[in-house]
Amino acid sequence: MAFSLRVEPFSFPGDNTAVNNVRFRCSDGVELEGPGLNWGDYGDWSNSCAKGVCGLQTKIQKPRGLRDDTALNDVRVFCCNS
Repeated sequence: MAFSLRVEPFSFPGDNTAVNNVRFRCSDGVELEGPGLNWGDYGDWSNSCAKGVCGLQTKIQKPRGLRDDTALNDVRVFCCNS
């Protein structure tokens, strides 16, 4: 399994959204896309996790008060070793 994030680049001024969708590529080549938004472009595919995913870590922007918040900014996937 590999994944790719759809990310809207930073824009000023404007309402920034950061990560808007995710797609997955299964080991059999089938691609699945989330029901997210169409803003931004998909990045490169991650390295493949041959034995599946055992965890993930998200990067979330802290609330910025009156300034623009983006919420999810990145995802890190941890592959299973066995």
